[in-house]
Amino acid sequence: MLAMKPDFLLHTGDFVTAGGIYEQWGEQFFAPSAALLRVTTLFPCPGNHEKDKEEIAGFPSNYLKFFSVPSAPDANERHYSFEYSNALVVSLSHSLLGKESAEVRWLEETLKNSRQTWKFVYFHEPPYSPGGHGSNQQSRNLMPLFLRYGVDLVFNGHDHIYCRTRPLKDSMIAPDRAVTCVVTGGGGTTPGKIFVPNASFAAKAREGHHFCLVRVEEGKLSFQAVSADDGSVFDEFSFSKQGNVQDPEYVKSAMETRDVQEGCGSNRPARSATQTDPTN
Repeated sequence: MLAMKPDFLLHTGDFVTAGGIYEQWGEQFFAPSAALLRVTTLFPCPGNHEKDKEEIAGFPSNYLKFFSVPSAPDANERHYSFEYSNALVVSLSHSLLGKESAEVRWLEETLKNSRQTWKFVYFHEPPYSPGGHGSNQQSRNLMPLFLRYGVDLVFNGHDHIYCRTRPLKDSMIAPDRAVTCVVTGGGGTTPGKIFVPNASFAAKAREGHHFCLVRVEEGKLSFQAVSADDGSVFDEFSFSKQGNVQDPEYVKSAMETRDVQEGCGSNRPARSATQTDPTN
């Protein structure tokens, strides 16, 4: 990743195993990332592992101590957005999301008022995933907003796998728009397993450590998924926009969200009550 010289980094959450243990932040995140953090800027979003007992208004205190972000008004650094070149990037806390939450209202206003060509949103739990945690219904509830206001890419973590969905659309909301969702949980801990290998929404799914690289040049977006083991590119795609209008061929290839057959919730096999999973 360091060799790619990225302008900035997005992190989809779960920086450490247990966010309340101060020492883990140095051991599991800051030390391994030191060389990269010296030369570029990281924009975070919280994962469920960032939770700790000393929360500040229901939000992880160590996370808030270590990161300073361009916070939205009254958000106290829980969600935020920034612009870079001709792109809008939005980070959500997810833990505060709900159909009528203040964060969702802020999200809608931010997307609606943006005039940027490209729009990216990232948060922890994915709307579509073939991994062990599976697809999250609360996250799926945001899809109409993403489609209505022209979000191009959504990035998530939680499952420690890679998955790029097919372009997804809802013709009843926005027949000329589609959004691609990417689960990118390929850093740090032991890679997870893919539990639904033939998920109808998945264009590409893979196990293993990885990172994603996005390049935007005016009206063209190029995406690559790169193995962290050997630097090889194992997935890539691109599409273009004229103004805020996506390539019609890209939209034509999209799958209707109502045609997704997989249910939400965990994809894991049933476990006994005595089994535990430290990577939830």
